[in-house]
Amino acid sequence: MSNETIRSRQKTNNLFRRVLRKTLARPEQLTVSQWAEKYRVLDEASALPGKWSNDVTPYLKEIMDSFNDPYIDEINFCKPTQVGGTEALINMVGYIVTQNPSPTMIVYSNDNLAKDISNDKLKPAFRKSPAIRERFFEGNSKELNLKFKGMNLYLRSAGSPGQLASKAIKYLLFDEIDKMGGASKKEASPYNLAKERTKTFRHARKIYTCSTPTLKSNYVWRLHEAAEEQRHYFVPCPHCGEFIELKWAQVIFAEDKEKKMTISQRASTAIYVCQACGCGIEDKQKPNMLKKGEWRAVKKSSTG
Repeated sequence: MSNETIRSRQKTNNLFRRVLRKTLARPEQLTVSQWAEKYRVLDEASALPGKWSNDVTPYLKEIMDSFNDPYIDEINFCKPTQVGGTEALINMVGYIVTQNPSPTMIVYSNDNLAKDISNDKLKPAFRKSPAIRERFFEGNSKELNLKFKGMNLYLRSAGSPGQLASKAIKYLLFDEIDKMGGASKKEASPYNLAKERTKTFRHARKIYTCSTPTLKSNYVWRLHEAAEEQRHYFVPCPHCGEFIELKWAQVIFAEDKEKKMTISQRASTAIYVCQACGCGIEDKQKPNMLKKGEWRAVKKSSTG
């Protein structure tokens, strides 16, 4: 047997071993927030492009990691604007794709929004993160049906009841759920129709909803009120150390009796008054407070 033949067989043997090890390797034991910090890369459209850091939005960490809690199957994020609810959703999808490929659906208020987000938000995010990109079959994907190794990601419109009722889904996510319409005389609500699709995976499913609230009668607030456990984010006062929940009523502005200040000038005078000690807290102190903050249960149902 020639040396060239031996080398060729050795290369084939080594390749076979590498493929076998990779195929049989167990997924990393990561939470969603750990996955995001290790693998998520934000594109240039982000305010802070580059590798994801949990320190930027520390309040999202527990929300994302609730996805890994076997005792939690529904997560509802009732939130203000521009705090990262959609980014947390994308991190959950990235985690699913790389750690536990399973049929997943994201529901948007209409088809046009779903297509825009697919093209402008999701696909760029998937291309930017190598761990997702190597599993993304973009050439075989459509705008509303993204294909990955071992799974499909369906993007659906709340205005198309037939689409919501046609797939068995393990992971169901709603982005800005309060923009969806309600139930009609002929159909159940889009939320209930989509939720029906998770029955096959009843004991392993995850449902994530997020939105800025609109009316108390709309989805996100009703889900908040019906939750078995409600948690609010508390932060330590830099003066007294007491953990407080930030309330708008505690924000005060300089008086402008002569009405000469512009809106931005008056906003720059804002001070938060700690409800525990009465000391003023400046905006520059908020990032450090958020890093030290924690979610605390403020209400639990009798059966929770």
